[in-house]
Amino acid sequence: MKHAVDADNIASLVDIAHLVNQISFAIKQLPKLVIMSIDGAVAVRLLIWQWQRFCGGLLLMSRAIGANRANQLALTGEALNAEKAYEYGIVYRLCESDQLEKTTQQLCKRLLRGSINSYRAIKEMSWKASFENWQDYTALELRLQEDLAFKEDFKEGVLAFSEKRRPKFSGK
Repeated sequence: MKHAVDADNIASLVDIAHLVNQISFAIKQLPKLVIMSIDGAVAVRLLIWQWQRFCGGLLLMSRAIGANRANQLALTGEALNAEKAYEYGIVYRLCESDQLEKTTQQLCKRLLRGSINSYRAIKEMSWKASFENWQDYTALELRLQEDLAFKEDFKEGVLAFSEKRRPKFSGK
């Protein structure tokens, strides 16, 4: 983002946001299960003041942990560490690095005992129950992000983040 701000090429960020949104939508619509196994420090930040690609993040977080908690994280920029994400039910399981592969394999073995047809149906029902308005939401999100990306506060947020300092927002 800093390179885009320095080059005054915010439009490239908007293009990337559209692409990432399409990828995120495709993953949600995929009839197969998607398992993410991550080794290392992971934190989720929903930052209003620092424009970044949410990919439906606020919608997903609201559905996962409730609107109040999601709004608190988004408005304060508070990090959501792995332990808190686990406590909130966003993360299925935590383990030590040396146990990651074994833990992932155990989950895969457990899931392989189930019916792919049932999994496909569960994902479809989950989509219908929780994400049917995804496209409306992300269209709004992209419009707002594009608008915010061309504001001075966006540039200040990116620069402050890259310089590891508090931003000085002007409301412009």
